[in-house]
Amino acid sequence: MSSKGGKGTEAIGYSHDRRDLTATPLCGAHRNTGKNALLVKPMLGTVKATTYDLPKDFEHEYGLAQVRDGLTSEMVVGSWAHHDGTQGMMPARDFKSLNKAAVVSGCVDTKAIADFRKTHDIRLKLGSEKRVEKKPYDENTAFGRPTRPSTPFGNIVSHGFRYDWVMTAEPAESAVQRMKPKKPTPTRSSLGHAAANKAKLAKSQTEEIVAPPESTWKMSKFSNVPSKIGKQG
Repeated sequence: MSSKGGKGTEAIGYSHDRRDLTATPLCGAHRNTGKNALLVKPMLGTVKATTYDLPKDFEHEYGLAQVRDGLTSEMVVGSWAHHDGTQGMMPARDFKSLNKAAVVSGCVDTKAIADFRKTHDIRLKLGSEKRVEKKPYDENTAFGRPTRPSTPFGNIVSHGFRYDWVMTAEPAESAVQRMKPKKPTPTRSSLGHAAANKAKLAKSQTEEIVAPPESTWKMSKFSNVPSKIGKQG
């Protein structure tokens, strides 16, 4: 936006306000574009002309002018001012305690109470002057459900948990013996059948021992000749 025009141009300020003198001259009757932005004719190499008046001063500042005070962000952060609150302020007067003290001293009307306030002064107690309340907890007390301890990563990498499980687990022999099928519990009927079979077996064995030997058939001429081979051959 220089005020000096080049060769063949008219120097009138802004670039979009200049008219190229080497271009085809305007012939006939024509009118200015005025305030209608649709009738503004663009010019090659410049921005589109505006329909409102701009200040002629190129150093004009739009909006609120900022006055530099010389402070920088480094200076502001480096010299941070801490807030002291109301620590250094004197507390307000305690009119409730003043009125009570005036009545106790014998002041019964407003004038006497006002005179008593001029000669006496009682201030409100700040929060730091209050009695410390005893609480059933201290700064080391934790509320809520405690968090579980963190898992040691070294035991995970070195298979420490596996070795602990092997040491505390049941031996394989005991597990095999425990998994073997167990003998069913005998019932009354099975016990009765077993006792009957046992008695029958004992009776048969006794009869075999007591019974006389069976006589074998022999020819009459060999009846007195003993056998040399037993019954089983």
